[in-house]
Amino acid sequence: MTIATKKGDQGNTRLLYGKSVPKSHVRVEAYGEVDELNAFLGICRANDSDPTRKEWLFHIQSTNFVLGAELATPEADQKKLKTVINQEQLDYLQVRVDQLEKIPGVVDGWSIPGDNVLAAWYDAARCVCRRVERKMVLLDHTEGLKNPFLLAFINRLSDLIWLMGRQVMVEKK
Repeated sequence: MTIATKKGDQGNTRLLYGKSVPKSHVRVEAYGEVDELNAFLGICRANDSDPTRKEWLFHIQSTNFVLGAELATPEADQKKLKTVINQEQLDYLQVRVDQLEKIPGVVDGWSIPGDNVLAAWYDAARCVCRRVERKMVLLDHTEGLKNPFLLAFINRLSDLIWLMGRQVMVEKK
């Protein structure tokens, strides 16, 4: 088996369920940026020694595959998806946001990235997450996102990533 099918050599790709679109299509950009976010979260997970954050990151990365699949599916085919972002995934993030906000010093204002390497990686991941959110908003404006949990999920995720980075900074002081 080879991954080099050459079907994308002319600048097109297929969404889930087969629709062909240019690789520059907003939907392709959106799920591609979710893939990039997962790579950055993987760097955070690989470098973080805290078992709780590592567990959270693994769960989030797994959920991001659901998000990516949903973004890679044209609205007409959404009903074919077995799993979509829902209230449960949003609640998972919110519970962790609430936990981290209770830690003294975590939400004491903004900070300049770079206090330590791991916190800087979390900041980079947060920036990518915000870019995903902007691309999803563009997709919503151009094609419409029928799932009301998608934008809330990515917005809450960026909050959580920021808080995780702040937690690392507080721990390293």
